[in-house]
Amino acid sequence: MSRSDLPPPYQPHDFLLGAAMRCAAWVDSFGRLLLSAPVRAQLSDAPLLRHNIDLVSANSRVYRTDGLLEAQHIDGGRVWILPEAKSHPDSGTALQIFNYMAQIWQWESARFGTTRLSPVLPAVVYSGRRVWRPPLSMGDLIAAPGRQDPKRWEIWRRMGGAAAGADPLRAFAGSMRFAFHDLERADIAGDYPDPQVIAVLHGLVLRAPNADRIKAIFEALPDDVHLAMAMVWYIARVVPGMTRAMVAAIARNGKLKPKTERAMQTQEGIDAAMKDFVSVMSPNFPARLRAEGKAETLCRQLQIRFGPLSGKSRAAILDASPEQLDAWLEAVLQAGSIDEVLRNGAA
Repeated sequence: MSRSDLPPPYQPHDFLLGAAMRCAAWVDSFGRLLLSAPVRAQLSDAPLLRHNIDLVSANSRVYRTDGLLEAQHIDGGRVWILPEAKSHPDSGTALQIFNYMAQIWQWESARFGTTRLSPVLPAVVYSGRRVWRPPLSMGDLIAAPGRQDPKRWEIWRRMGGAAAGADPLRAFAGSMRFAFHDLERADIAGDYPDPQVIAVLHGLVLRAPNADRIKAIFEALPDDVHLAMAMVWYIARVVPGMTRAMVAAIARNGKLKPKTERAMQTQEGIDAAMKDFVSVMSPNFPARLRAEGKAETLCRQLQIRFGPLSGKSRAAILDASPEQLDAWLEAVLQAGSIDEVLRNGAA
């Protein structure tokens, strides 16, 4: 797959965060705030550098990430920061990040010609409503042979087979823990002391029409037209009853920064800015929007017929090609279960 053919992020939260990551005025503060205070203290004041690299998912689809950030350690050397956005609990997140880390190290080795790898600090930004229960590290994900049967493990632990329930093979699994930011349950204004970062994060967790909150978000955004267009699109996409025109009208009632204000003065200006933004983000964005619509329709139909979707099933649907989605939409009419639908036409 060529670079020009790479699809944009599948999820609205990915799209908004991807646009924010392109804004230099925003990304430096955000990247540092993803890390704990002791880790931030180990980084120099040099601006974070953003790298565009291709990452291959477990099902061999290629994704372009705008989120790999390069920081400098106070004693010299590189430190990588890898943000990952999630809008629903995903049991495969730890393995996904571990896979991405390996690819980043391979890329680093090839690009810089080094055999000494730099630390990769992953951070998950979770904007979903449901409580996150999946593992937060590879160490938590890996089960030793005796622990793969929870009932046998518990009996063995109670009989004193492992002190305080410790897994005797756990040391060999390592940790590979990622930082976790639960926006729905965080004090965003208190935990992320930067108005521009707060604005984007408040946008990510916006659930219902709220003119005052929307106006405050646009007033605090950096003066970046593409980011403003991403926020217009995102709010209209995820908040029930909102349209792009409605979002833009609310934003214009606030004190916008100069470039953003000029772009949003008229509907024609908004349309032109949106078209330019879409062309920058991806030439295939309109086609991806149609695929997103198919995926959402399929998810709704499956939930109506069979009940709640698992994270694995939802991820498979959101990751599917338009052709695969068409096949599944036809199969859902006669299938007897979610698994039967997703087996239909699967490679």
